[in-house]
Amino acid sequence: MCYKLTQAVYESGVEVCQNNLHGRLVMSKGDTPLTSCDLTMKLQHIWKIFGQWRLISLGQGFFEFQFASNDDKWNA
Repeated sequence: MCYKLTQAVYESGVEVCQNNLHGRLVMSKGDTPLTSCDLTMKLQHIWKIFGQWRLISLGQGFFEFQFASNDDKWNA
């Protein structure tokens, strides 16, 4: 299947993703795995972010972080 995107739609998608990061949580052997909710709670206490942010589990320890601004992304 193939989809054609206009330049405007492409640029809009790129703009939305400018404030996203992908990361992986690597645990030590024997550590209890963290749920997305547990990880979110822990990061809220560590990160000094002023805007809204979201954590989305991508599976197998990978996460996508969506930040409200570019400044928040780099301050995380």
